[in-house]
Amino acid sequence: MPERCPFDGEVSLSIESNLEHMASCHGFFVPYIADLVQPAELLMYLVRKVYLGYACIFCGGAFTSAAAAQAHMQSKVHRILKSLSLHWLYVVDILVG
Repeated sequence: MPERCPFDGEVSLSIESNLEHMASCHGFFVPYIADLVQPAELLMYLVRKVYLGYACIFCGGAFTSAAAAQAHMQSKVHRILKSLSLHWLYVVDILVG
C-alpha cells in the first residue's frame, strides 16, 4: 500500500499526501522526484523493505520486526535514501523513464 508511511505506519488518503506526511513528519524526500514516473512503486518498495523485510531503507540493517527497523531509522536518522548507492541507482533505473 503506497499510502502507508514506512516510518510510522500512518495511512494517508493518497500517495501525494503520504509523501507530504513523510516530508513534514520525518524529513524524508525523494531525490529527483520530478523525474520519478512511478512514485507508487517506490513507496511500495520502501513499505515492503520495512514491513516485510524488517530492514532499514538507508543502511539495509536487518531487524526482528518492523517496529525495530523503524526505531533504528528514527534513532540513527536513517529516514533518507542513499542516493549514490548502486542499489538506489538500480531502483531509479527501474522507476524513472
